[in-house]
Amino acid sequence: RGKRIGVVGQSTAARFLKEIHTSPVTYSTTQDMSEGFERGAVDVLVYDSPLLQYYAKTKGAGKVETVGALFEKQDYGILFPQGSEYRESVNTALLKLKENGVYDELLSRWFLETIFD
Repeated sequence: RGKRIGVVGQSTAARFLKEIHTSPVTYSTTQDMSEGFERGAVDVLVYDSPLLQYYAKTKGAGKVETVGALFEKQDYGILFPQGSEYRESVNTALLKLKENGVYDELLSRWFLETIFD
């Protein structure tokens, strides 16, 4: 309460914030949103967890932290043109990473660990 919230407009996060009757500051892009945050135009950001986790571990390292729980889990996908020669090899590689546990290690190392710190 009482914080200025930044969000990318037309996103799941923006819809969620409007549903709970907040008035976030909306930005056109994640770049604009992060610049607004860095300028002090907003106090907090609400957006896709992987992107905020990455920001917290890179540009925001030592200056920001992620807090709270996910309010809507969403998976990401990779889109290839119809008939792409890469689709099968990428699917196979992702499946191997999931089966041997590397995917979960990477997810935990780069995105999830700061949620639970």
